[in-house]
Amino acid sequence: KDIGYGELTSDILQAFHFNLHSVYLPLLEGGMQDWGLCEDDQTKEFLAAAARFDEIIADAVSSLQGGIELRKPDKRFLMENRVQAYQRAALDPQILEVYETVMEDWCTQCEALLAE
Repeated sequence: KDIGYGELTSDILQAFHFNLHSVYLPLLEGGMQDWGLCEDDQTKEFLAAAARFDEIIADAVSSLQGGIELRKPDKRFLMENRVQAYQRAALDPQILEVYETVMEDWCTQCEALLAE
């Protein structure tokens, strides 16, 4: 009997995807000739399900690695977290324009991330 061994890294999902995509799927798709009592349609169905599972894991890994960093307004436009500061800022057209631009950038970045 063979014994398999390896290292479990801190990013187990990525390691699992690597093994599934690089080792097991190629073996199943090209290397296995004897599927025992399975009929051809069952074998094809299993391989299709395995490929879909691989895509799901790839998407999960990608979503965990992805992300965005939302920019902050320039330091001169930062304000303290107090009602009075917000009320003053609401009356200043320059501050409103800066925060509106920042929010539009945030929305664009979030929409792009969701579209991936």
